[in-house]
Amino acid sequence: LQASPSSSSIATRRLLSAAMRTAPEVRAVLEAERQLHILPLVADAGSPAFAQLVGANLPGLRARLAKSLRAGEAERAVEPFPGVCELGSLPAEERAALFDDGCRLIARGALAVLLLAGGQGTRLGSSAPKGCYDIGMPSGKSLFQYHAERLLRVRQLAAAAAGVDVSTVRLPLAVMTSDATHEATSRFFAEHAHFGLPPADVHFFEQGMLPCLSLEGEILVEGAGRVAMAPDGNGGVYSSLLKSGLLDKLETQGVTSFFQLCVDNALCRLADPMFVGYCVREGAECASKTVPKAHAHERVGVLGLQHGRACVFEYSEIDAVTAEAVDSKTGNLLFGTAHICVNWFALAFVRRIATDPSCALPLHVARKTVRALPPPSQLQAGSSFPAGPSEVA
Repeated sequence: LQASPSSSSIATRRLLSAAMRTAPEVRAVLEAERQLHILPLVADAGSPAFAQLVGANLPGLRARLAKSLRAGEAERAVEPFPGVCELGSLPAEERAALFDDGCRLIARGALAVLLLAGGQGTRLGSSAPKGCYDIGMPSGKSLFQYHAERLLRVRQLAAAAAGVDVSTVRLPLAVMTSDATHEATSRFFAEHAHFGLPPADVHFFEQGMLPCLSLEGEILVEGAGRVAMAPDGNGGVYSSLLKSGLLDKLETQGVTSFFQLCVDNALCRLADPMFVGYCVREGAECASKTVPKAHAHERVGVLGLQHGRACVFEYSEIDAVTAEAVDSKTGNLLFGTAHICVNWFALAFVRRIATDPSCALPLHVARKTVRALPPPSQLQAGSSFPAGPSEVA
């Protein structure tokens, strides 16, 4: 991820994204990707499929899927992540200094909070955005309200540390929604007066979408002239920030870094000044906040190294022997740093990941059953699409 971006490759990527604005241009990309069965669906710019695909990152889609499938079949090299700093073990004076540094950076308006909130509360028994959910506390507050009130408190702490009036402290909140939650989320904030946050500092942007693919890389058609689509996951946040224009807007306002969390993390210390101060002191481009695993077999992803590069291993990717391995000096688990999706990003890092093709993130293959028409590879020679969709794995 630290590769220097090539100006020519970045320009090519930007031009390619900008060029896909007309039906013929989308058709050209689909032809290059051997998605010929989709061409009749994008005959003109008024078609539903065109509206779905015009903003999607289609170039190289088949190759990215094939690469991810090969990576998934290969055995992953698993190594412990070295050098995790336990902030609680630092001297009190150092912790206080880090906290003060973080507060002063926040007081300057150099930090934005990035809240990933695209999911619905389906598993919680609700079709509303997950952030609207009342988690059952006596207060009856929603997850969105808890996060907003913590943000307000951090502004107060930053103002006190910097010796300024709290009204001068800007701590923007960027809420990533999805197609299914965008309208309901922005309406929920408006109905609750943005929970006391300045409306001008609350921003909503949608995460990207990708077409669902068969294992052969064919875009699936759900019927009625539409393709089957799915959110591009948390890893799509970088490109979504860029495409929405919010990355440029926040940079213009003086933001230089992001504190990122997921909406369902009800206990997160949002914009933790000590963590922020530590990241800045270390000159980090990207950092993760972790907690120790409760036990060796806790079902949670852990930080590790693969071929010398930092990554997160799913609990299903680590066998029992590896999970139970301990450090002979400390007695702690070698793979005991649980990744809780609380991260810090330098804005320049986000921009590089969003624009430099050499930093493109691999696809994470999620094998699911999709209601769609059979793809061409499942049709007999000479046959055509059936009248209605069926379940395609």
